[in-house]
Amino acid sequence: MHGEDIITRITFATGSDSNLKVLQKLVINGINQVIREACRKAKVDPNKIYEATVVGNTAMLHLFLAIQPRYLALSPFVPAIKNL
Repeated sequence: MHGEDIITRITFATGSDSNLKVLQKLVINGINQVIREACRKAKVDPNKIYEATVVGNTAMLHLFLAIQPRYLALSPFVPAIKNL
């Protein structure tokens, strides 16, 4: 929808804050869909999930947290965050 590769996603996200929010919503919706499916298969109530760990590449973590990934595409490729 907004690019299968990370550079296209970063380019889209840097276009505007609303573009960044669109990508964040897509990431979160995808994660929620996986959680619902896993809970359905395991016969677990999703409301019983109280914590989760999210792992991804640097760009996807920026999108997940709605942090502008602009500088990931520019040398020297510095992330906005280093430690969470």
